[in-house]
Amino acid sequence: MLNFLTEAILAFDSVYLAAHTFSTLSSRYPLLSEPADSYCRTATRPPKPYKFGSQVLHHVKNTGLHGLTGDLQRINPAKKGNFSLRINLLGYSGNIDDIGFWEPVTDVHVNMTGDSKAQLQKNVQVSDELKPHFRVTTIMERPYVMLKNNHYELDQNAQFEGFCIDLLAELSRDLGFTYTIHQVKDRNYGNDLGNGTWDGMIGEILRGEAEMAVAPLTVNFKRAEVVDFTKPFLSLGISILYKIPPDNQPDLFSFLNPLSLEIWICIVIAIGKACSAPPEERKKKDEKF
Repeated sequence: MLNFLTEAILAFDSVYLAAHTFSTLSSRYPLLSEPADSYCRTATRPPKPYKFGSQVLHHVKNTGLHGLTGDLQRINPAKKGNFSLRINLLGYSGNIDDIGFWEPVTDVHVNMTGDSKAQLQKNVQVSDELKPHFRVTTIMERPYVMLKNNHYELDQNAQFEGFCIDLLAELSRDLGFTYTIHQVKDRNYGNDLGNGTWDGMIGEILRGEAEMAVAPLTVNFKRAEVVDFTKPFLSLGISILYKIPPDNQPDLFSFLNPLSLEIWICIVIAIGKACSAPPEERKKKDEKF
């Protein structure tokens, strides 16, 4: 509910700022008569920008307007975002404690007092019947998610092991929730099928078949448009490792390094045979050439 309320407030302020900008500048510029003369880049023509675009952008950046969320000068690069969201802890007893805030630049700041930590611990220690329950989808990939050797003898959650399973267990103990793990039906991670539908774990979340996916799932732009990701627990990159050669100074015979010892021996033998041949044979060879 809080998430939807925040989005509604931000949407209201956006429309409010746009309407105020249009109302203020319409008395000085013919805003409605110029958009038809603007167009985007195409294969046959270059783009033509909106004639009064710079005036509109300047007004938005320098407006003194205040909305439901406060000062609306948010896209000014010099200010780097001047709003924050408070983080409140709601306990099962109904107590609400302000434990931190979020800012666009510096991200999350949490500073829980002793009472807040005690409240959070109470939340974790309540009975499983009162804890929120999540259906968790996952995919088999060693060493993150694996089936135990005797998985057919175990209960549903106990069948799985691996890094992601241990991480999920720690989160459930810290945050106070229960879960049921199942393997994704089509054995896929999640791909956009092109018609607004997804397969794999992403598809199960969007269809409501699971509330959470815990797996080695790569974060990309298209997936982030339809689901929310936590911060990655593993970052991969392309790297090349090589041994640094020792810093040896070249010696007197380093010029012999390009060829192996065997080749140098053959060269010396060939030269020796040529030099030891009788003068008559060497003369005949010279005449042939």
